[in-house]
Amino acid sequence: MLEKLIKRRDDLKEAVEEKASRRDEYNQKAGKWAATRNEYNSEARELMDKKKEFQARRDEYNELVQENKAKRDELNSRASELFEAVEEKRSELGDEGRPIKELEDELQRLEFEQQTEVLSTEREREVVERIKGLREELERRRSILEEHSELREKLEEAKELKEEASKYHEKVLEYSRLAQEQHEKMTELFEEAERTRRKADEAHESFVEAQGIADGHHETFLDYKNDLRDFQKVIHSLKRKRRDESRRAAPQERRKELEERELVVKKRAEEVFERFKEGESLDTDDLLLLQRAGLV
Repeated sequence: MLEKLIKRRDDLKEAVEEKASRRDEYNQKAGKWAATRNEYNSEARELMDKKKEFQARRDEYNELVQENKAKRDELNSRASELFEAVEEKRSELGDEGRPIKELEDELQRLEFEQQTEVLSTEREREVVERIKGLREELERRRSILEEHSELREKLEEAKELKEEASKYHEKVLEYSRLAQEQHEKMTELFEEAERTRRKADEAHESFVEAQGIADGHHETFLDYKNDLRDFQKVIHSLKRKRRDESRRAAPQERRKELEERELVVKKRAEEVFERFKEGESLDTDDLLLLQRAGLV
């Protein structure tokens, strides 16, 4: 029984060592996944911080867009009022045709198209001819207004207001472009931060899985270790019991051994004594043997 218990104890020792090794292996894996997760989370936070910087600049540019748009609209409104006054007076003077403001707006639109877009040959010819016609028409209209100083002054003031409004409009376009750039960069950073955060979540899932396996091995390790401790106690108790029994049995075994040895000595002494009676001479060892057996 003791031998079986010792074998079971040795098997448990191996099992304890194996479970400790597996536990440590998965704890190490969990530690690596935790480090990876923390690295991704740190990277995601940095990306979100940069995203907020671009968002703040975008909001600043949008505020400038609104400020310049308000100034542009105010100037255009004042110019429109002057153009309306000019048109009313022009009608009274019998000048028929499209309002000067419409002509100037169309001219401005076509000039912008010609300067900023790549046009086909046919479209380029149409735009050039139309711009030429509008300039001639505006020149004719202005020549009529030259005779009326009040209208001329209003028209000049309206043109100045439109030119100033156009400058603010350019700022609106520029700040809108800059705001859009910041928004696109902000969106890119946000999407990258989301991708990085998903990687962190995946790493965390792997960490939880590895840590769970490590904890399972650790629980089994503790169970095996407790069983090993119990086996050690039982084995120690049995060994102590066997030693005690061995000590108690030793005197009896010793007496039996001495008796057996005395019988051997006595038998040998009797053989020597018989030879002595038959007249055989004895040596010193023979005499000592006879003396020990009590025959002389």
